[in-house]
Amino acid sequence: MPGLQVGLVHSLAAFNGFRGGSGYGLCLAGEDNNCDTVYKNVGVEALYDLIKGPLKVAAKGGAHVSFLKAAGESEMVPRIKVGAQVAYAAGKVGVAFNPSVMIAATSRDKAFGHDKLWLPAAATFKATPELTAGVGFGIKIHSLSEPSAGDVWEFAAGPFANYQVTPQINVGASLILGAIASGEGLAPNANDGGPADNRHMHVWVGYKI
Repeated sequence: MPGLQVGLVHSLAAFNGFRGGSGYGLCLAGEDNNCDTVYKNVGVEALYDLIKGPLKVAAKGGAHVSFLKAAGESEMVPRIKVGAQVAYAAGKVGVAFNPSVMIAATSRDKAFGHDKLWLPAAATFKATPELTAGVGFGIKIHSLSEPSAGDVWEFAAGPFANYQVTPQINVGASLILGAIASGEGLAPNANDGGPADNRHMHVWVGYKI
């Protein structure tokens, strides 16, 4: 069907649109290194083009299942995701906005079952036909439930670059500070050491069939 894409996803970047994080998909480093389960999330998402051209708008939706562990007990949490992708390019410069809401179907009385709002964005510059560099940034609201709706947010930002090696193969890297600022309901980061301690470097290789 023209304009429709369907994919299987499991990374945290696919889950919430932010590259600044780890522990989703396959996680083999153990519980002491933020791997509370070996395989934390799997989802199916669909993207449908609404507007094409310099301004691109697409509707996005899907279903995820997260395998979580809390207080020593494992739990499976199904979620529904609804969102959009908006991008605009003018010459070598581009901007993108990828908002989404994640709605838990079960465990809604627990912290990890709260509805979540993700507001990632990016600004890019096409330095060469093959090389694109940019800055990703945005706000993560970890709960839309009262009374914590305004207290559990984080602002993340950092640079990234992507290089198109061939029409089928691309490589890229990012370095994201995941909690430059945060609400009163969240510690600045897991180690209470400051924003620079909540940092994540990602390196990836993509292949287009």
